[in-house]
Formats: sequence, structure tokens, C-alpha cells
Amino acid sequence: MDVLQIIRPKIKPLKASYDKLSQWHKLTILLIITSLVSLTLPHQTLAQEKTGSKNGLVFVTGNHDDFMKQISLEARQKFAEEQLRQELERKNRLIEKLEQYLNSHRSPLAEVVPTLINLKNWKKIVALSAAESSYCRKYPIGTANCWGVGGAEIWDFGSNLHEGVISMNKFLETHPKRSKVKYSQMSFEQMNGLYKQPAAEHWLINNQVVYNDLVNLEREL
Repeated sequence: MDVLQIIRPKIKPLKASYDKLSQWHKLTILLIITSLVSLTLPHQTLAQEKTGSKNGLVFVTGNHDDFMKQISLEARQKFAEEQLRQELERKNRLIEKLEQYLNSHRSPLAEVVPTLINLKNWKKIVALSAAESSYCRKYPIGTANCWGVGGAEIWDFGSNLHEGVISMNKFLETHPKRSKVKYSQMSFEQMNGLYKQPAAEHWLINNQVVYNDLVNLEREL
């Protein structure tokens, strides 16, 4: 393949063999040809080297918009995969830390941590269990209710603590029935005297201490 190499203006062009040119000159010629074709067919020309081709260069036409959409889609997929990976790692670390915390208090809730952390109100559930039943160490086993809900006529929250924490989460989201503000939205100070009857200062303090512990545990992740 012969190409014209312009030495300087007003001097007769010289012919040279492409194969004998230096790598630098080959690259310069490639860039010039690519730029000219791009100007002629904007957004639709893709130059690529075909292995084994006699002439070395092959020009393939394609849709630039489709190409960019594909690149964008792949980038979003990779980002989503990375976010999911990080979230799973974070959740596994939280499971480990919370299990350690609950085991340090000899709490049966340590056995249901994978269920617990998927609940919106998991920190409040743990804090209330600490104040009401010493972290679920003391409660009517057959009810799975270690949060004192129901008082003397304690409510049945299920047959095990997996069901118990789910039922408690639902209770916090739906009660008090006649209040627009539910327990899940209240501070412990607001709950004292309503959830806890009669109100008790030690109950308020116990709940807040445990809740703060769990907030800090989560932040440390």
C-alpha cells in the first residue's frame, strides 16, 4: 500500500511504502485518516484494525447513539453490582456486630439477628426488649412476646422469636390505633406513660442507653 507523504508545501509529493514507514509515521497517518472519515461521517464511523487484513485497516459503520447507550447501560450495571456487594458486606458486618452485642447480654435475640436487621424498627425492638424482659431472657415463651405488649393479658406474637420480632415490628408501625403518630415514630420520652404505664424514669433511661449503643454500633460499620 502506497501513501503520499507531504514533505513541505510547494515541493513535489514523494511516494513511500506504508510497510517501510516508522511506527510514529504510521500512527500519524492513521490519526489523519480517522479524523477525515469522522468529519465525513460524524457519529457513524468506527475504525478498527482487522487481524490478518492485507491493507491493515477496516472501517465499520455503526450507530453512535446505540454504542453510547450500551456503554452507559454496562456502567450502570457495574455500579449497581458494586452497590449491592457493598450493602451485602455491610449487612454481614452488622449481623456479626449485633450478634456479639446481644450475646454479651445473654440475649436469645442473638439467634434471630438475620431476621431482626431486616426490620425497620430493629433498634427500638432490641431496646424495648432490654427494658421489658432483660433482652428477652424473661418472658412467657409460648407467646414470643418479650416486650410486655398487652400487660396482664399479654398478646400472642407467635411460636418463636423470629415470628416475635416481626410481630413487634408490625405493632410499632400500627399502634396506638387511634393515634396518627405511631410508636415507630415516637421518641422513648413520648412513649413513656403511653406504651409504658405508669411512666417510669428508669424505663426511659434504659431504653435510651441501649438504643444509643445500637446507633453507635451501626455507625462504626
